[in-house]
Amino acid sequence: PEIPARTMNPEEKKLRRVFATELSKELIPEVQLKTFNTLLAVLNNIVKNPSAEKFRRIPCDNRRINAEVIEAKGGKSYLLGCGFIKKVIDNREFWVIDPSRNEKWLDLLTLGAAIIAEKQAILQEKVDAEELKIATEKKAAAERADAALKQYNEDREEFKERLEMTGGTKASVTVPFRSRDERSAPPPGMMGGMGGMGGGIGGVGAMGGPGGAGNSSDSDDDDATAALPQGGHVLGGDS
Repeated sequence: PEIPARTMNPEEKKLRRVFATELSKELIPEVQLKTFNTLLAVLNNIVKNPSAEKFRRIPCDNRRINAEVIEAKGGKSYLLGCGFIKKVIDNREFWVIDPSRNEKWLDLLTLGAAIIAEKQAILQEKVDAEELKIATEKKAAAERADAALKQYNEDREEFKERLEMTGGTKASVTVPFRSRDERSAPPPGMMGGMGGMGGGIGGVGAMGGPGGAGNSSDSDDDDATAALPQGGHVLGGDS
């Protein structure tokens, strides 16, 4: 057998209509969430402490209630739908729940809290997801900025090195920037050139040997002459 649909009383219908047509129409999730949270706190305080009169009285000049509920879209209508009325007590205006006006006042408040709690959980997830997205994007942007700054500093250091090595010629700034590893390595051909220079110095030393032999004493002439390379006599002119 089919389960018959639950019949809502006029007060419940009114409360759900207010929520659907007014309270849930706020377009800014963060603003709507504040309204939900404050309303839920007010209603739950009464539901959990039904005999505590202090929770059934809200001063009309309460800044938080005014900013987050009364001035919010649908907030005032929802309070009225939950059974709150304005009443002057000791020359001060309050939003109050008067149990004498409705014997089912606690049921109505419990329903009002349940309706908000269901939507509040969904909205909280949405707001948390959006905040996480924003935080992730900010972190990625910061990492990109750090990488760009690091690259800038490295390029600046290389530019200064080029100025020192080349005297600031135009060619020194037209060659593409190298990586750090390439910068620390000696230029191609430098080591080979130094080796060739070493060979030349050795040759000079070899030439100096015979000169030294020519300055020897006469008793060493034969040995010195024997040490000269073949054909050395051609340097002396005609034989």
